[in-house]
Amino acid sequence: MGTWWRSRAGALACGAVGALAVAVIVAMAALWPGDQTVKGPHADRAVQEHEAKVVTVRRVPCQTPQQRRCARAEATLTDGPERGKTASFDASTAGEAASVDVGDRVFLAANELPDGAPLTGVEPYTLTGFQRHNALLLLTAIFVGLVVVLGRLRGGLALVGLGSA
Repeated sequence: MGTWWRSRAGALACGAVGALAVAVIVAMAALWPGDQTVKGPHADRAVQEHEAKVVTVRRVPCQTPQQRRCARAEATLTDGPERGKTASFDASTAGEAASVDVGDRVFLAANELPDGAPLTGVEPYTLTGFQRHNALLLLTAIFVGLVVVLGRLRGGLALVGLGSA
């Protein structure tokens, strides 16, 4: 089993893989973007997300008959230049499967309107996502623990290989 590369087919396969690896490295070096900066039409107005902690959630009347369970939430911004400011957002856009509750850590983006635009019906902030850092760390720790317990040395070496890749 350890001498498969000594056969003609094995040598051809090793040569093909080696040539492909060299071609990939050369192509990466030739096509690397370098110091170029690509500027889109709105690159200077990129959306800034702010982490916040939800402090209140209350039901509000829905604006259209098709909407159900409309809610408005207020959260205290925990980072950025407006740290400590209370921001309000439409909590019904999270959907039924991802309802916003008091104490949730969320990401908000400011709704910046053009000058002279009417402010009616527009919330100052929009919910862009939930902070899931701690839950993902817990799942990672459980995964690593199971791999090491069930796989022993091979599992640990597999994790080392995965980490180095």
